[in-house]
Amino acid sequence: MRGLRIAALLILAYAVALAVNAGIYVSWSADFRELPRLIIRLGGAMLVAYGLWTSARWAWWGGVIFSGLLTALGVLLVYTGVATGFAFLARRPYPAVDVLFFAVSVTTLAAAFVLLLLPSSRQAVATGRRDWRA
Repeated sequence: MRGLRIAALLILAYAVALAVNAGIYVSWSADFRELPRLIIRLGGAMLVAYGLWTSARWAWWGGVIFSGLLTALGVLLVYTGVATGFAFLARRPYPAVDVLFFAVSVTTLAAAFVLLLLPSSRQAVATGRRDWRA
């Protein structure tokens, strides 16, 4: 049960980092074309975090898919960046902030992914325990 709660908090931390990074980018570029995609990602992250907090079975699957897919994409992006010397960050206003965001997002989502795959997390979802003290 604690693994689910910690995973929910990690996914929520990712959502906060996503919002801060988007705010920095929009304040620099005044480009609002990415706003719908941001709202979908924030809504999905918050929905999964809420579901994990309440030990919903659907949220476990959503959390595994959400965190696993975004972790894999983040690792691929970091690998591509290392291979190209992070050339794609040259057009960005604050490359250091982007690298920090990548590191935070990959780390938090990978930790949430691992926590969700622990046997205790799978058992808490399978039994449907909703004990707030556990």
